[in-house]
Amino acid sequence: AADPAPPPASPDAPAAAPSPAAAPAVGSLLVRSRPPGAAVQVDGVEVGVTPVEVPDVSFGAHQVRIELPGYRPWVAEVDVSGTEQVRVGASLEPGGRR
Repeated sequence: AADPAPPPASPDAPAAAPSPAAAPAVGSLLVRSRPPGAAVQVDGVEVGVTPVEVPDVSFGAHQVRIELPGYRPWVAEVDVSGTEQVRVGASLEPGGRR
């Protein structure tokens, strides 16, 4: 037998949105590299290819790693401490395996 559908939500129910007074403790990163097109990892998680904007980054220190075949990996620690966007720029050096 199929389970009955749950009752519809009451339109009077309060929304679960956070109040403006309690802003979440997250910022964002903008990661660029020269040359562009490099893979970006934040704390070991792949987030995209440069140039890339990484939203919802929690406050605190994070490791940013940028890799492009034929270039040396670029690694830095960045500190996200406010809601303004943290810009990360890397000039990749030729090296590594070809």
